[in-house]
Amino acid sequence: MIIITKDYLNQTFIMDNHIGKLNEDLEFLRTMQTATGGGFGLGVKKSRDIDVSQELSIDAIELEEQIALAKQKLLTIETQIYQAAKFLPSGQRNIIIYRYIIRLPWRDIAKKLNISEMQANREHNAALRFLKAQCHCCADTQLA
Repeated sequence: MIIITKDYLNQTFIMDNHIGKLNEDLEFLRTMQTATGGGFGLGVKKSRDIDVSQELSIDAIELEEQIALAKQKLLTIETQIYQAAKFLPSGQRNIIIYRYIIRLPWRDIAKKLNISEMQANREHNAALRFLKAQCHCCADTQLA
């Protein structure tokens, strides 16, 4: 088991970034498939062109599977964060949810809560201390 810490919370940003990169790679593969018309040659398709097209399709399917797994891991982390945040006072709970589930920047969080960014950071740190002190733990989730 791991305690909800800032490092654990930051996994939402890491996973979100990872999913974004996988989506970019997938889009590139789809562009390659479209640009080549399923093959690299013009006119009559050669067996080599078909092999390349099949490889691109297989690569795209593998990326889609990686994206689905990464999204599931992210959802697991977000669910654990949400469950732990239930124990926080409402202001701190909102900061944790806005920051790590909705992934708002500090400026937007402060604006939504009608507080300064510095106060948002103080409340965030207090939330982390509370979670650590209460030892609200969640199942260990390892990232790939």
